[in-house]
Amino acid sequence: MLNEERGQKVNKLKIVEKERGNLSSAKEEAEEFMAQQRKLITKKAALYQMHLKDTGKELGEQTEKKTKLEEKLTQEKEKFAEMSKQVEGITGEYTKEKDGYEAMAAEMDKTKAEFSVFERKDIKFKEDIKHLKAKDKKLKETVVKEQEKAEKAKESIPKQVL
Repeated sequence: MLNEERGQKVNKLKIVEKERGNLSSAKEEAEEFMAQQRKLITKKAALYQMHLKDTGKELGEQTEKKTKLEEKLTQEKEKFAEMSKQVEGITGEYTKEKDGYEAMAAEMDKTKAEFSVFERKDIKFKEDIKHLKAKDKKLKETVVKEQEKAEKAKESIPKQVL
């Protein structure tokens, strides 16, 4: 019985050693796989660290660019506000000048109308003067003729009366 037990245990040991031998190649393969995975993880970690460093550097550059652009935006807003004030001032001056111009234009139109009326009256008066001068000339000629007739008549009267 003891021998049988011993035989059974020796057989079990052989089976276990055989299984262990069969598993050792799988163990070595698994250990090799794990070693490869560790190397891969280490290299990925190094790569991620490089990417993190580059990203941090790029983040710093972009933050600096953002700051500069915000400063430029602030300056441009200030310029815009200043130019808006200038435009408002110029617009106010333009409005005043425009109102003055419109008032002058209205006054000029009124004056032109009055001038046209005066010009028409002037032309009428000139024509009237010309007509009156012509009439005066005719009347003077008529007076001269009448005086001549009167003198002739006076000359002829004394001759007959005497």
